[in-house]
Amino acid sequence: MNRSPRVSVVMPAFNVEKYIEEAVRSVLDQTFKDLELIVVDDGSEDRTLEIVQALARNDNRLKIVVQENAGRPSIARNRGIAQSTGDYLAFLDSDDFWLPNRVELMVSGLDRHPEWAAAFHDLKFVSEDGSDLGHTYLADADFLSKAAAWLTKLDDAWYACHPNFFVFMSLNFAAAHTQSIMIARSRLPDMHLLFDPQFTICEDTDLWIRLALAGRLGFLNAVLSGYRQIGTSITRDQLRFASQSVNFHRHNLNRVAGLLSQEEKRCYECKLASYLRDLGFVHYQRFEMQPSRLAYLEALKLDGKREDLLALGKTWLPKAVLQKLRLRGM
Repeated sequence: MNRSPRVSVVMPAFNVEKYIEEAVRSVLDQTFKDLELIVVDDGSEDRTLEIVQALARNDNRLKIVVQENAGRPSIARNRGIAQSTGDYLAFLDSDDFWLPNRVELMVSGLDRHPEWAAAFHDLKFVSEDGSDLGHTYLADADFLSKAAAWLTKLDDAWYACHPNFFVFMSLNFAAAHTQSIMIARSRLPDMHLLFDPQFTICEDTDLWIRLALAGRLGFLNAVLSGYRQIGTSITRDQLRFASQSVNFHRHNLNRVAGLLSQEEKRCYECKLASYLRDLGFVHYQRFEMQPSRLAYLEALKLDGKREDLLALGKTWLPKAVLQKLRLRGM
């Protein structure tokens, strides 16, 4: 009878022949060996699958799932989650990489803190060729200072996140990242541990907040992975990014509103209003006046500003007038 590995790693892959070997090797070459890596090939049309198959012939911890292109990595991740068997669950995108002791440190932290449902760490930004860009996700965002009220310092650079850490994640930013989190799923027996396919931009943030609602989180103040900055990104579609951001924060506000203080709820409404203004402006730039108007109206109701009234007024102007205003930079 085969024993399940302690750690399962899920990696979606689509047309990443340039990076996939480095990503896979960064998992298989970890100092912690008791793991499995599940690569879900999402209908690649280049040599991605061929490269992974060659690597799998030399390491039986590497498992491959092949599917038709789903168009979204969250669907491939969910397929990998369904195939995984480890007590601890982690994710790595196929163009990124882990540092060699990443899994060992995260397992050690979760083992020592059975009250934690998950733990996360910092990551560094790297260029397309993998060279260090000199920036990290959480240090650059001044995370320790901004989240001080939600953290308790432990030892060895570990911090315990407070039970209401989901408030920080909602009002500020998620802090956890797809490549930085490790989940103790055996401690979450009643949780639907999948990415929600209704979101195409914020599906990871949604899951991390659900984790924080379900249990405690830990944070290791260390850089343990590399996040490659590649020119093509789904977030470069302004309309999709703006509309999905609004959809997620509207959804999350409804979910956590009853758990927030009046001041926190008010802050979150203001945050949602700022995303609505962005959405209204994107529609306005495309001369899509009705959805622009609806976005500005909702922003006005949540956090009324004089600028919202002016923007709303422009959505009623004839297209010819708007075109003249744009020529004047208005």
